[in-house]
Amino acid sequence: MKHSLIFFAPLVGAWFLLSGCKVQEVKVGVENAKFQHGYLNSKLLGQGTLLLWDMEAAPDRQLTLVPNPKTEDNDLVDHAGGAKLASVASSGVSVHGALPLEQISASAKAEIARQTTVVVEDFQSKRFYDSDFVLNEPDFASHRETLGESYANNDKIRFIFIAGATLADDAAVAVGTPTTKPDEFELSIGGKKYHLSYYGTKSVEWEGAQQPVFIQPRVYKIVQDPSGATGYRFVEDRRVQLDLTQMLTNASL
Repeated sequence: MKHSLIFFAPLVGAWFLLSGCKVQEVKVGVENAKFQHGYLNSKLLGQGTLLLWDMEAAPDRQLTLVPNPKTEDNDLVDHAGGAKLASVASSGVSVHGALPLEQISASAKAEIARQTTVVVEDFQSKRFYDSDFVLNEPDFASHRETLGESYANNDKIRFIFIAGATLADDAAVAVGTPTTKPDEFELSIGGKKYHLSYYGTKSVEWEGAQQPVFIQPRVYKIVQDPSGATGYRFVEDRRVQLDLTQMLTNASL
């Protein structure tokens, strides 16, 4: 049975239809999904947030918020900006059916995920000029020393630092090409529900301008640094691969 998309809808909690031998209702989830420009910020984490990552813990206990460094005095770089940005999903999109999942073909699910996009309006992408300095600056010394005493050179512990973010006034989630009339759905971000209508790339208004829609994480470890004032230092670990979607979805941050 061949399926094709006949319209798009905002997600999470939105429904759209697949056409073919039989019309089916399908629910698409994008909570914390990864897009071209970062992870969808469903937890509303601010830039500069620091998370402890226990790589051997149970899925719902892997991430813990730790004290965040002061970010007010650290330089931010405007990385990109403009009126509109469309970011396509690269992982983390889930598909659920009102009918049994086996009735939704694998090719249809893959096509849905491939066409899932977040469109943001009036965006500005920012990153720290020097993320390493933010974590190693003098103002964070006492926390760095405490964390170092507990986790220095620990192979199962890493830290996830939100080093960049894409801020925007409005955001809308879409799948496929619009061919139907406007409708009403809900989008849930950060535990808050937003009612919106859509058609084409019509956007949903966030509560307040320039909210962080996408976040860009970097992975660090803490190591001993005998030459430093605290005896410990954060060092970026680019060897560790991560996919934050499931970790963030499971975490009660």
